[in-house]
Amino acid sequence: MAGEWDRAIDAHRNAYSLSGSEASLASLAYTQLESGRYADVVETLGEPALDPDSRPDLLTVRATAKLSLEDGTGAIKDWRRAFEAGFRDDELAATHVRLLLAEGREEEALAFLDKDVFVTEVVRAGLSGVVHAHMNEEDLAGRALSAMEAASFESADTAMIAAYLFLEIRGIGALQAYVEKARAEEVASPPLFTILGAVLLDAGDVDNALAAAEDGLALVPFDETLLDLKQATEMFAQGTQYEQAL
Repeated sequence: MAGEWDRAIDAHRNAYSLSGSEASLASLAYTQLESGRYADVVETLGEPALDPDSRPDLLTVRATAKLSLEDGTGAIKDWRRAFEAGFRDDELAATHVRLLLAEGREEEALAFLDKDVFVTEVVRAGLSGVVHAHMNEEDLAGRALSAMEAASFESADTAMIAAYLFLEIRGIGALQAYVEKARAEEVASPPLFTILGAVLLDAGDVDNALAAAEDGLALVPFDETLLDLKQATEMFAQGTQYEQAL
């Protein structure tokens, strides 16, 4: 596989040498990032080669590479420039917020939440809950989670985002309660039950894990992931019963 990456990178590097185009530079950097050549990404997209107004996405590529190289300060700088230039991506915005918290920059994380950088309100509200919970501001965290929940019933996709955030901030019990509400709002999907079942199984709650798998299969009877989860749960239960019988 390394040889294939080397050939692909050489081809993109040659194309950039011949054309000098931003598109060729982007192809080279994206390929280097995907192949795990993080230091090469930073070199390829070296200061001050990037114009954040024309290609803010390349700033996020470099930020991701810097983060992988444990340069959190550099990653924050590049992400900030990208978002200020109009880049929008909920997943990277969430990574940026969590990195700010990891660096002890809580006030910056709060200020970032007020910027027009989020695609969906459910992510912004959920991350507000993450930040306030991190700062031990439980009342504000609770309000943020209520806002997230209200925004999450728009679709199955937003419900999935909220489920992950409830699990992160409040734990398994909150995830279970949210899934029940999502089912009542008719936005529960097989992947949502898969998440719940997998988390419950990992916690050793076999009965509820099996129930989650069966609830999901009631929506889509032949979902392969849920069938695998149900089988794994039943095997776990049989193993537990065998151990107890010894």
